[in-house]
Order: sequence, then structure tokens, then C-alpha cells
Amino acid sequence: SRYIRNGVGVRDENTVVLAISRSEVSLGSFARLFRDGLDCANALFLDGVVSALSNGERMIVGGNYPAGPIIAVSAKR
Repeated sequence: SRYIRNGVGVRDENTVVLAISRSEVSLGSFARLFRDGLDCANALFLDGVVSALSNGERMIVGGNYPAGPIIAVSAKR
């Protein structure tokens, strides 16, 4: 099956990578992106059909569903 997909990967002890596809992709090709393209030894697929990406002002990808779990990045205090 092909869907917009998003996930999180760990490149090293200091680097976490978040990714979302801009078009519908298979789970296998999305996994290879993390392994081969982003150099992540470990990755977690977060969801399927409801993937979305926003910069806080506008939707970049997806956004047709109400938001559920959210990952945010903020400055360390």
C-alpha cells in the first residue's frame, strides 16, 4: 500500500531525524530512505493515512485530519 508516511530515525547519539513523504510511498521505500538516504541505523514508522507536517503557520503536507500525537522541537532552557 502507498500512503503519505512519516517517521523518526536515530543517526547517532546526538542526531534524531524526522521525515515525511511529499507523495504516497510504500513502507519499504520509506524504510530504505532512513537506512540508505538518511544513514539511520534505527527508525520508527509513526503512522499511515493521517500524516501531516506544519510549520505552525501553514500545512506543508497533508492536514486533512485532526491532529493526534504531536512532536515538537524547542530550545533547551
